[in-house]
Amino acid sequence: MKFWYINILFFVFTGIRLMGQNPDPALIGYWHNWNDPNAPYIEIDEVDSRYNVINVAFAVPQSGTDYLMEFIPESVSQLEFINQVQLLQGLGKKVVISIGGATAPVSLDNVTERDAFVNSVNSIIATYGFDGIDIDFEGSSLTVSGGTIASPVDVKIIHLIDAIRQIMSDYYSANGKKLFLSMAPETAFVQGGMAAYGSIWGAYLPVIDALRDSLEVLHVQLYNSGSMYGIDGNIYSQGTADFIVSMTEAVIQGFNTSGGMFNGLSPQKVAVALPACPNAAGGGYMDPGELKAALDYLRGLGTQPGTYELEQFGGYPDLRGLMTWSINWDAVSSCGSSYEFANSFENNFGNSGAYSLKFLASGSDSTPDIDRVKIPLDAPARPIDVGGNFTIEFWMKAQPGDNTAQECQPSSWYFGNVVIDRDVFNDGDYGDYGIVICDRRIVVGVQRGNLAHGGVVGNTIVDDGSWHHIAVTRNSVTGGVALYVDGILDAISNSSHSDQDISYRDGRSTGYPDDPTLVFGAEKHDYPGSLYFKGKLDEFRLSNNIRYTTNFTVPAKPMKTDANTVGLYHFDEGSGLVLNDFSGATGGPSHGNILYGGTTVGPQWSYDNPFQNYLEVTTTNNSGTGSLRQVITDASPGSIIVFAPHLNDQTIYLNTPIPINKALIIMDLNANKINIQASGTGPVFNIGSTGRVVLKSFNVISGTGTSGRMLNNQGNVVLRDVELTDINPGSGNCILNTGTVQFQGNTYILD
Repeated sequence: MKFWYINILFFVFTGIRLMGQNPDPALIGYWHNWNDPNAPYIEIDEVDSRYNVINVAFAVPQSGTDYLMEFIPESVSQLEFINQVQLLQGLGKKVVISIGGATAPVSLDNVTERDAFVNSVNSIIATYGFDGIDIDFEGSSLTVSGGTIASPVDVKIIHLIDAIRQIMSDYYSANGKKLFLSMAPETAFVQGGMAAYGSIWGAYLPVIDALRDSLEVLHVQLYNSGSMYGIDGNIYSQGTADFIVSMTEAVIQGFNTSGGMFNGLSPQKVAVALPACPNAAGGGYMDPGELKAALDYLRGLGTQPGTYELEQFGGYPDLRGLMTWSINWDAVSSCGSSYEFANSFENNFGNSGAYSLKFLASGSDSTPDIDRVKIPLDAPARPIDVGGNFTIEFWMKAQPGDNTAQECQPSSWYFGNVVIDRDVFNDGDYGDYGIVICDRRIVVGVQRGNLAHGGVVGNTIVDDGSWHHIAVTRNSVTGGVALYVDGILDAISNSSHSDQDISYRDGRSTGYPDDPTLVFGAEKHDYPGSLYFKGKLDEFRLSNNIRYTTNFTVPAKPMKTDANTVGLYHFDEGSGLVLNDFSGATGGPSHGNILYGGTTVGPQWSYDNPFQNYLEVTTTNNSGTGSLRQVITDASPGSIIVFAPHLNDQTIYLNTPIPINKALIIMDLNANKINIQASGTGPVFNIGSTGRVVLKSFNVISGTGTSGRMLNNQGNVVLRDVELTDINPGSGNCILNTGTVQFQGNTYILD
């Protein structure tokens, strides 16, 4: 067998540009060196381990100069600081000295000042063992009065370019390796060049252009910015997904200015720079959920979050990472949550799973104890066994018609399709409760002993094929229950006789072994005629307080634990027999047992989750519900299609080609990639003139024809990390292209 190994950015059948190995995503943060009364302070060796580039801020001009640089560690001795730098470097971190800052302009007005700048920076690097320099010239440090981007005439710009080149040359001579070079300009100095090229507007562009080959990463400050033009000619405001996407694509694609064309940078050299929390900057902070939407779209992993449309269809999967001002702000919980920004990086660039669990309603009295999660409550007692005030919240998704229970009341909740079951057989002893779907709505029932039930009947239809956040609160003093759907109060009962403690009594004897359990997705006793939940669950949290008393904004990311959390389940295991409790509650953990079974084994893991809008292929059939063909047919333009976890390493055989005439991203998230094979002459996909398609991380196997037996493309297709196997080489062509084909990442063609 022979093959071609293609690792390229762009290919249109008219030329190939090869790339080297892609650098790993970077989390870059600035560490405050001075005792700023408005900012928190942490030791440099206390930096969160996820930061792999630490920019020490700042080296500043000595008093009386604006070119002779100095760096003096605050709060620690020089020797102790050097030891801390070496400690971080021993952990594989880059520690870089940032030069300048907002309050310390640097101006290299002549050759003498340039050389003094070079010598002083070289001395700082050598003294502290820094791995590189970060150029953060602001204010009056750089200005444009004439010339062009390619041929600057301003001495400050020319001397800075020369100085950086000399510093890099000196470092290589002394250390035998390249100096790490990054830049952190404000938007006015870069994207501002589209509006004007003069004064500070566009003043960084000649520096970036001259040093582009040496530059490791550019992270333009997308904060304290105001509004800026995008390359589409529209104006975008900071703090929005559109601003992140448009400003980032501008430095990748390049743009025209009155000083000439700025040719863009590789996405591998571009990071998105944002404040760690609202207090860290005057503007530009992004909520983690909005940030994820913007980054997913930028990286070709998500749908368009705003009005700005990427010029490069499929985005930039090799985007370098994130930068923040600052690590100090990120470390404290007084501004956002502790390490919110580092968590956002991990959530966006990490490899952590993002699953939900799909229940198939397979259980019955004849096939008991399958297709559910069971969490023990007793022997020993678990913290998840709440009985006083509590809040239960979770995400659910169900399709219309899959849960058939008719109307029911809190007193008969167990006749519904059971989502959450904390029942005991016969009267409730201390107490019990359940959450079900009846008549397409949520019903909650609560009972203590043989007293009258408390609870509510919801008003919102929840089996509509969309994710819904469900929250139920219970007041132990009044017995009142409130139901919130998507953060909006849906139903409330202010009191009931079933008040006080409704926990499972510790050490209680019973002839029913499932009594001392909390169950997801099934009626725990498999009582004849019981109805089971068919749908998906994700992000379940149980708290020992009343968490909501008014309408609220539903979480845009996985839930976190706190002092009141007694059970927290992310449903991100993706496999195995254990559902892990991440609450950290005293007396825990309250891990759950996943019980699989049924003709089609349930529950099944799914990539569909509340925070990522995926359409999921669930069968290898050529056609029909859940097939790739049907999912593509039903998908709205711009959708992202993935293959369910249980399709790992399987093959889809296509009797006829699948036509695509819309914008889609089709990708496989599984470890062992799915094969999509043409059963006849081919092709696998017929991409029409209106088709704009990204095919990512799966295997395409051709048919046996002579023309376009793998792909017939008249539109725009991106092949990213795809293995293409031609089973009929030497006969015609495997790809028939009259449109545009781009190869990205590690793409193979085998025959």
